[in-house]
Amino acid sequence: MLVVLSGFAELASIGSVIPFLTFLAGLQMNSLPDWVANWVNGFGLDTKQLTIAATLVLVLTAVIAGMVRLLLVWKSHRFVFGASYDISVEIYDTAMHLPYPEHAARNSAEFLSDLNKAQMLAGTLFMPVVQAAGSGVIALFLIVGLLLIDVRVALAAGIGLGLIYALVVTTTRSILARNAVTVARAWADRIKVANEGLGGIRDIILDRTHDTFIARFKSVEKGLERAQFTNYFLGAGPRFIVEALGIILFAAIALALSLAGGGLVSSLPVLAAMALGAQRLLPLIQNVYAGWAATAIAREMLADVVQSLGPKTLETHEMDEIAPQIGSVESIRLEGVCFRYPGASAAAISDINLNIKRGERIGIGGRSGSGKSTLMDLLLGLQLPTAGRVIINGRPLDSQSINEWRRKVAHVPQAIYLADATIAENIAFGAGPDEVEWRRLKDAAKRSQLLEFVDQLRDGLETRIGERGARLSGGQRQRIGIARALYKNAELLVLDEATSALDTATEEEVNAAIRALDRNLTIIVISHRPSSLSLCERWLWIENGQAREVGQKMIAEKSGVVE
Repeated sequence: MLVVLSGFAELASIGSVIPFLTFLAGLQMNSLPDWVANWVNGFGLDTKQLTIAATLVLVLTAVIAGMVRLLLVWKSHRFVFGASYDISVEIYDTAMHLPYPEHAARNSAEFLSDLNKAQMLAGTLFMPVVQAAGSGVIALFLIVGLLLIDVRVALAAGIGLGLIYALVVTTTRSILARNAVTVARAWADRIKVANEGLGGIRDIILDRTHDTFIARFKSVEKGLERAQFTNYFLGAGPRFIVEALGIILFAAIALALSLAGGGLVSSLPVLAAMALGAQRLLPLIQNVYAGWAATAIAREMLADVVQSLGPKTLETHEMDEIAPQIGSVESIRLEGVCFRYPGASAAAISDINLNIKRGERIGIGGRSGSGKSTLMDLLLGLQLPTAGRVIINGRPLDSQSINEWRRKVAHVPQAIYLADATIAENIAFGAGPDEVEWRRLKDAAKRSQLLEFVDQLRDGLETRIGERGARLSGGQRQRIGIARALYKNAELLVLDEATSALDTATEEEVNAAIRALDRNLTIIVISHRPSSLSLCERWLWIENGQAREVGQKMIAEKSGVVE
């Protein structure tokens, strides 16, 4: 509706130029188009009054047209960036609710690239398309107005402009389509290369391989730069060609009118209106072309964004409303559990049978690739068995109860994820500022033997630890991981090589903190270190996807030779 109103306003502002110039120049009524002359005669005003009235009408229509266009710009920008916000949030929401296997199968750079593309689409696609739609409607009103002023001149100009843009579209279509693929791929590649370089900066500094990673980034960035340069040039360049040809066309029309019977002076109002109309029309036509070019440039990016907005899985909040309550975890039982990864020729684990009672400490050892991590994912509820059952308190774990189960488990890996935030924020990871329970947080820090270190810091629990805990030692990072699990009130704690990267003294300190934990907490220790497995009272050895229970002496002997 606002676009239509803007079209009428533009039409009125251009139409008001003809009577204004006619009366201002003292020309006769017959120099006006017949429909304008008949309309003006109906008021019965003298020449002076008509000149004043025409001036007021011109000013009023110009002000109204400007205000309507300003409102249209405000509305269109609010719509475009609001849509970009909604899409970005939906992409992130969808990614966060993807099942764990899909996260494991995809590079994080793909998710980041999709988020960047969604933001880029606001300026590179949505805005040009919205402007093209609005400009197209307004241009139709202007074309109608120009036809009413002078059919022959308007048709000549319209056909000329149409042929120019048709030639441009035909010439650039294939180039823009090819560059669209290049840009979409390059965006994902540049984030991936940047992540790899920054993530491995320690090794890069030690190995002096800076130039290798910089060369990779330059290669990706160069392809992106060339494609984007070409795209934007082809999107904006035709305007200047059309403007130059428009001036030539205007000069030819003026010359033709001056050689006509009435001379140039009598045709001046019409010529001025046509010039003003063309001046308003050219940017509108350019916007329509730019909108078409934007769809060609950004279609691959749009396809990636649409794909990332695929249907959500059952990893959603709605599942929480129908999830059965598990209650206090008294027993965990695995019955004939098997798991095969999609596309794998053999099962990662097969026929696992295991009974775990509340408060037990169970150690799991095995060589790399034996199936330890797969078994851990099944116990944590990150995967569901492809055969067999995981039974909690006598109830099989399934897609409805899995979210409830995840609330009761915690995981401390070898490389725990730490945000660039405070110690408190990392312990209460995922909780908002108003949701942190400080008494429980301090208790978790104390039980993990972290409080002694924290008390030495000037800002205590509010101390920022840097990206991925860069300002902490390995032992301090692991204690934060344990404190996070305790703050969660988890009933099953899985330690996945949690002390494997620590020196012997620090490992013993962390192990001492683990030994002191509440005996009602069930703990599973996955490690190749006998010292870590000594925390346990039962042991499993995983080999070729098969599990068997062994004694402490055997697990120590086997773990001692695992690399």
